[in-house]
Amino acid sequence: MKAELVEINGVHKICINGEIYNPVSFRSFWPQPNTVNNFEKHGFRLMSIFPSGILCSLKVPYSQFGEVWEGEGKYNWENLRKQIDMFVENAPNAYFSLMVHLDTRDWFLKENPECSDTFRYLAQTCGYQKWRESAARFMCDLIDYIDEHYPEKVYAVFLFAGGTCEWYTSDDKGYYHPLKEQVYQNWLSDKKTKLPNFEELHNTDYGIFRHPEKRKEAIRYWRFHNEIVTDTISWFAKIAKEHTNNTKLVGVFYGYLTGLGSSSLVPTSHNELSKLLNDENIDILFSPASYKYRKLNSTSAFHLPVDSIRLHKKLYFHEIDNTTHISNKNVYARALQYYAHERFATMDQTVMYSRRESALAMSKANGYWWFDMFSGWYDDAELMKELEKIKNVTDTLFDYSMASNSEVAVFVDEESNYYTDYNTKLLESIVISQIEELNRMGLPWDCYVNTDITYEDMPHDQYKLYIFLNLFKPDEKMLNKISELKAHGKSMLFVYAPGIITNTGFSIEAMNELTGIKLEELEEMGETHLIVKQGEYNRSGKDLCFGMHQILTPMFSAEEEDCSVVVGRYKKSGKAGLVVKERKNKNGFDAWSAVGSIPGAVLKELARKAGAFVYSETDEPIYANRSMIGYFSHTGGKRVLKVPCEGKLMELYTKKEYLIENGRVNLEFKPDEMKLFVIIGG
Repeated sequence: MKAELVEINGVHKICINGEIYNPVSFRSFWPQPNTVNNFEKHGFRLMSIFPSGILCSLKVPYSQFGEVWEGEGKYNWENLRKQIDMFVENAPNAYFSLMVHLDTRDWFLKENPECSDTFRYLAQTCGYQKWRESAARFMCDLIDYIDEHYPEKVYAVFLFAGGTCEWYTSDDKGYYHPLKEQVYQNWLSDKKTKLPNFEELHNTDYGIFRHPEKRKEAIRYWRFHNEIVTDTISWFAKIAKEHTNNTKLVGVFYGYLTGLGSSSLVPTSHNELSKLLNDENIDILFSPASYKYRKLNSTSAFHLPVDSIRLHKKLYFHEIDNTTHISNKNVYARALQYYAHERFATMDQTVMYSRRESALAMSKANGYWWFDMFSGWYDDAELMKELEKIKNVTDTLFDYSMASNSEVAVFVDEESNYYTDYNTKLLESIVISQIEELNRMGLPWDCYVNTDITYEDMPHDQYKLYIFLNLFKPDEKMLNKISELKAHGKSMLFVYAPGIITNTGFSIEAMNELTGIKLEELEEMGETHLIVKQGEYNRSGKDLCFGMHQILTPMFSAEEEDCSVVVGRYKKSGKAGLVVKERKNKNGFDAWSAVGSIPGAVLKELARKAGAFVYSETDEPIYANRSMIGYFSHTGGKRVLKVPCEGKLMELYTKKEYLIENGRVNLEFKPDEMKLFVIIGG
C-alpha cells in the first residue's frame, strides 16, 4: 500500500494506491460492530484502530479489546485480531489509521523503576532512550503484524503518548526528577548542569515577565521541557516513515497554541508546534474542537493555528467529539459534559452544531473525524443520515477551490510564552478569549504561528490587517519583516506589551519602535478593563467593556497626543488604552490595545478601516473561503449577507439558490440554524 497527501483545489486529500479520498473519518475508543457498519454504509471509508491496555483519564480502559503489548517483544496478538476482525467484518471496504499507544506500560515501569509513567510525566521520561527503543520496537512489530495478516488496510500511523494521548506532560510542573536531570544534561551536552529548582522556574522580574538574562536558566529549562517532547515525536515519526518505506502517513495530536491557557501551554509541553510544522516526517496534525466554544450561542474554534498547518503542506484533522442528544444517559457522556462537552437536548441541536463544527473545518480546507468516544454517540438512523449529508456536502465543496480569501492574518508567538508567568490567566485574556471575538467580526481570518511571518510561501499579498496577540519577544528577523510590511501599507494591531522584551532586558522604547505609538507604563494599579463607547469603532448599539481576566502588571497606556484616535479608555483612570495612529500619506495604520479580548464589533471596524471586506454587520460567525460561505445564527431572524462577487449562492443542505444582487443576499434563519453556501459563477 502507498498512502500520501495530494493537494487538489487547495485541499490536502489522502491518496491510497492512487485513489483519492477526502479527509473525513470515524474513530472510537470503544467501537461497536453496528456503529462501524453504519458508518461504512453511509459512505465513510477512513477509520481508526486503537490497540491499548491503558486506562484513560476517566479511569476506564481506552480499548475494550484488551492489551496487546505485554512485555519486551511479547504481544497478545489475539486481542489485536479481535479488534481488526470486527472492523474488517463490519467495514470491509474501509482503510485504517493505526493509533499506536506508545506510553509506558506497568510491566515496563516495574522493570525500569527509575522511569516515570509517560502518561502523566511525559517530559521526565520521553528522552529516556530505553523507553524510546522499546516503544519503537512495539510500533514496528505492530505495523509488521498488521501488514502481514491484514495487507492493504493501514494507510497511516498516528503516534499517541502523554496525557489523554495528546502528548501532554500532565503532572510535571517543574519538579525535580533524577532521570529528567540526566536527560536535561544530555540535551545540553553538559553533565555538570543541574535542573533549576522550582522557585527559580517560576520567578519573574517585571510583573509577569521574566528577564532574558537573569532568568535564562529557567527559560532554557522550559524550552527543554517542550523541545524534548517534539524531539521525541520527531524521533518516532522518522522511524515510522523509514520502517514503512515512506508508504504510510504519520500524524499526531500537538500544538494547542490557541487552546491552552498560561498555566497549561508551556507546562504541558505544547509550545513547540513550529518544530513539527518543519518536520518532513509529520504529515498530519489533529486536535479536538475547542472545548470553550461548543455552546450553541458560541462560534466553534480550533485549538491550534490551522493556517500554519496548511502553509507547511500538511493536513489537519478536526476532531468532532462532542456528546450528542442521544448519548445524554451514557455515564461517560455525563462525566464529559460536566467539564468539557456541551449537552444538546434535541436532534436539531446536535445536527446544527455538527454542521457548524464541520463548516469551520471545511472553510480552512481541513479534514475532520466523528469521534464516537465511548460508543453510542451516533447510534440513531436519522442522525447517521445527517452525518452522511455533511459528508456529501464536503465532497461537493472540495471539488471547488478551497483557497483562503481572508484579508486578516492573526499571529500567536511561541517564543514569547517562555518569558511569562504561568500562574496567571494572561493567555486566557489575550489569546483564547480573543478567538471567539475574532470569529464574531463578520469576516474570515487566518491564524499562524508567528515564525511563519517570514516563511517564504506566506501569502502576504492577500492580507490587509495583521494582528499580533502575544508578541512580547520578537527577534530581529520578525521586526524587519513587520517594518517591511508596514512600508507596503499593511495595517497592524498589537495587543498588550508588544516588543517589551529585548535580548538584554525590558524596553518601552522597543515597544514604541515596534508599534509606532508612544506608550508608557500605567501608574494606576488594578486597571484591567477598557470602555469603547458607541461611535466609529463601535457600531454595536451599546458601550462595550472588555479586559483582562485578572489584575496584571505591568500595564500600559498610550500618549494621546501621539495618536490619531483614542478608541478605548481605561474604565477607572480614563487613560488611552486602545488607540489608532494613521501613518503618513495614509499608508495604513497602527493600532494598539492594552488588554484583550477586543470585541468583535471593534475588530470589524479596524478590519474595515484596513480595507478588508465585511460579510456581515452582526456578531454571528462567518466561515468563508474563495468558494464557500457558512453562516450560523443563534437567535434567528432576517439577515443580510454581503458577498464579494457576483453570481449566486446555493445552500448545500436545501439546494435552494439565492441570486447575489448588488453584492447582497437576504436570508432568514431559524434559531440555531447553520446555512452553508457554495458560490456559483462568482
